[in-house]
Amino acid sequence: MLVYSMLRWEDLDLHAIATLPGLGELERVRDVLGIWEDNDDPLQYCLIAGHNMREKTAFPLDIPNLQKKFGYGRVAGLISQGHAEHTGDQASWLADRIQELKLRNLGHFAPQYHLLRSWRTLIKEVVFRRGVWIPIYPLPIMASPFVIIPEYQPEDQIAKWQMIPGELERIRRYEAEGFITTFEETMQYIEWLWQNR
Repeated sequence: MLVYSMLRWEDLDLHAIATLPGLGELERVRDVLGIWEDNDDPLQYCLIAGHNMREKTAFPLDIPNLQKKFGYGRVAGLISQGHAEHTGDQASWLADRIQELKLRNLGHFAPQYHLLRSWRTLIKEVVFRRGVWIPIYPLPIMASPFVIIPEYQPEDQIAKWQMIPGELERIRRYEAEGFITTFEETMQYIEWLWQNR
């Protein structure tokens, strides 16, 4: 509840936005590129984390291919990772960009079912491992929870909302293994974020 009650991205003075592609969910890239195209001040960077190229729905994330596939024109400030094995790799790459570009803040976009875990993974890497305290806002990508996830078709018909139990299990496991923020770290950061938004 606390994570999903942050301000809407339109109400934020964002320096950069980022998205975590995967599972053939084109809206993860398409919608964020749309925001990028329509907002050029003060939005200076759009970071497209990589996705696992072994997924059957994976597609190249290089800039020319993104232009061709999604038909956008704004290139300056658009940075893409290409391949990433998993959410931890995406978070590490984003943390490198945050430090390299000296970002003031970041809008972190992910699907509703994945946002809590991916955001906590990024916060762990940026804030609690590297000590870089910047506002990183968790922003859900708007899509119906009843849409079938492309990566699992046609064999399985798994809707987005059906991913939630698996995400909750991964959150428990990855928190215990130290890959994402603990509950206490999460609460500490949320309190800091509201004080520094």
